[in-house]
Amino acid sequence: MKFLTDENIASHVVLKLRQANYDVKDVKEEALRGLSDKKLLELSYKEKRVLLSHDKDFIHLPARVKHNGIIIIRLQWQTPESVSQRLLHLLRSSLRRKLANRVTLLTDTRVVLR
Repeated sequence: MKFLTDENIASHVVLKLRQANYDVKDVKEEALRGLSDKKLLELSYKEKRVLLSHDKDFIHLPARVKHNGIIIIRLQWQTPESVSQRLLHLLRSSLRRKLANRVTLLTDTRVVLR
């Protein structure tokens, strides 16, 4: 699974994903800060990457918007360590197979797939 991380995803999370052998493109490292949500989605779709973000604006995307999957992380305590742990837990679970082409809301207590 390949990821594109929004600029609001901490570098620590990017590092933890890479250490777990995931292919991660970080907009901060690529000097792509400030890209609009539309441009982020286009880039992630073009490169067949799942978009990772804390931005709740992605929750209500129109059905016609093309994407390879979006994971929106909304934890009560969004420390880089807690985000890394919760995200890696999801990616190691059986739900991993259901993430492609879906908008996923990841919270402290649940995973909502749309």
